[in-house]
Amino acid sequence: MTRFALRLCTHLPHRTAPTPVTSVTTIIDLEQVTLPALWSLRSHLQEASALATANYPETLSTIAVVNSPSFFPTVWNWIKPWFDEGTRRKVHVLGKDPGPTLRTLIDPKDLPKPYGGELEWTFEDEPALDEEAKALIGEMPKGPALFEDGEVRRPTPPSLETTDVVPSKS
Repeated sequence: MTRFALRLCTHLPHRTAPTPVTSVTTIIDLEQVTLPALWSLRSHLQEASALATANYPETLSTIAVVNSPSFFPTVWNWIKPWFDEGTRRKVHVLGKDPGPTLRTLIDPKDLPKPYGGELEWTFEDEPALDEEAKALIGEMPKGPALFEDGEVRRPTPPSLETTDVVPSKS
């Protein structure tokens, strides 16, 4: 995210230019989630929260939880203590019609239709690139990639470490 997506977004025309794009808005759709499924993910969610806080502390702009089941507010109250106060303020638990709120957070042209926007996109699709991004990078690269100096680059693999061979005593 920090080595490709945020750098690409900064390079493209954006309303806050020349300020770099440094944070993201995430939509978490819980429409098909059951309580047992959510409960089974609790340690994963806690670990993900700890990793994000430790390694990407300022990249989160907003989390919008949409289509949350009726039990979710109770679960959210249980897991809130895992997050610091600053992060808790960035989480918005939205109902079954999240569009009005999401359209204040995300430009409707960039918001998928199921969430009240205009974008033809589903979760199974590749990222939807706008015309400026397509002109710059063509299509979304597969696998690890960096965006540096206006170009897509592949990361350099770490050098293989060599060990000194100690001659055997015969």
